[in-house]
Amino acid sequence: MMKIRIISAIVAIIIAIPFVYFGGYLFKLGIGLIAIWVFKEIMDLKKTHKKIPYIPMILGLTSLLLIVFANTNYSFYSGMSYIYLVFLCLSLIIPSLFYENDKYTIKDAFHLIGLVLFIGLGLNSLILVRNIDLKLFLYLVSIPMITDSFALFGGKFFGKNKMCPTISAKKTWEGALIGTILGTIIPSILYLILFPSASLFRCAIMSILFSIDFIFKLKIKKIDILFLTLLFSIIINPFIIYDLGYIYSYIVTFFLILSSNKLKKMNRLSKIIYISILSFIVSIPITIYNSYEVNIISVLLNIFLVPIISIIILPLTIVTFIFPIFDNVLFLFTSLLESISLFISKIDITKIIFPKPSIIIIV
Repeated sequence: MMKIRIISAIVAIIIAIPFVYFGGYLFKLGIGLIAIWVFKEIMDLKKTHKKIPYIPMILGLTSLLLIVFANTNYSFYSGMSYIYLVFLCLSLIIPSLFYENDKYTIKDAFHLIGLVLFIGLGLNSLILVRNIDLKLFLYLVSIPMITDSFALFGGKFFGKNKMCPTISAKKTWEGALIGTILGTIIPSILYLILFPSASLFRCAIMSILFSIDFIFKLKIKKIDILFLTLLFSIIINPFIIYDLGYIYSYIVTFFLILSSNKLKKMNRLSKIIYISILSFIVSIPITIYNSYEVNIISVLLNIFLVPIISIIILPLTIVTFIFPIFDNVLFLFTSLLESISLFISKIDITKIIFPKPSIIIIV
């Protein structure tokens, strides 16, 4: 069984590659065929429901394809037409009035509506994401694929404790744990490869190294973990040393680690002020060498913005991801912060202009 699954997965990936790579109408065609196949497979499941008559089944399939291909150049919330939803509900509910002997009831209609919405919105989202960006599509699709694959292998070789035998007899806690851990780490690394960012890469690698140090109790010093992260970064991409974000990220982190013992003794407000001033001071040489100017008021701006971002923006971002209805509220706050930053950046009285210094002086 395991061998058949692996071979089937490899064949499916090979077939999917040209559809995903070229995108456009070819990808939509592939998604449409998948929608038809999934709909047929679920309709053939006799254990979950009785046989649906042909007319409601055809109407359900038509509704499914309309939703799958509905305005795939926009988000569902702004682009999905309610005409399709009205057609879906009416076309599947009205036939229940004409069938006798419980051949097709209102319960069957709502079962079919739920099925169409579940499959249709999911496949519609795949087309939407692929239209936005191929890299983003690969990253998002990799998460469930890697999680499920390693959960399967983890449960096969290490699974002992059943998770919920009444629903799925083969699911185990060990498999779920392995799938969750590797389904987090591997897609995170893939994201860093697809969307390279010096500071994000440093943060991810340091988090992994800190986790390994904590789990195995290796007692590696924080500064050594930073140097290991720096080594991995240069090995993977030697040209990263020319990235300005990379330089700022490692220099500021280096001095924050050196000051970690002192930071432990401070309260929250003192930490924010200390970190803002320290980050500003240690980054002055790099700023002068690249921009020839320093804005003194940026220290005060950091003290003002950091609490707002930590307390308001970050939680609101998570809430908006789950409930998109708060998108306008998030946009309002981010626009306000952007306006404040742009306004302060135009204040010339707080700027100090420098001639370009020699690299020897900077070092």
